[in-house]
Amino acid sequence: MSPYVPGAAYRIGSIERIGPVQPVRPVSQPPIRPDEYPPVNPSLFVTSASNSHQLAQQAAKVLERIRQSKELAGNIMDAAQRGNETEVIRLIRGAGASSVLAVKISPDGIQLIFRTEEASESCCELVVKMRWN
Repeated sequence: MSPYVPGAAYRIGSIERIGPVQPVRPVSQPPIRPDEYPPVNPSLFVTSASNSHQLAQQAAKVLERIRQSKELAGNIMDAAQRGNETEVIRLIRGAGASSVLAVKISPDGIQLIFRTEEASESCCELVVKMRWN
């Protein structure tokens, strides 16, 4: 008898198998799942995906405006490096952002944080990090 080699063809009785043998679970049994997890409900997840998609569209619009305008890019950088977050937000809003917006500025770059406007709990946020140094 030759040694077992994983993935190789081998015989079990009169049946030839290719690859490792997987344990067979009867079809009537549900998939194994620990009891501590609740059943899934994708409704909120789908809503979050929709909200995130809208945020991504806004971010894409802002990034396209920055990409096309060195003047806008320079104005945002100048305001950010001076620590003028109000002006940075004004410029970003003028470039197409309408969602709740926050910025984080560092000497190396900027983070734009786009958020949904749900007051009860924050559903979604999209963070765009860009650097200039």
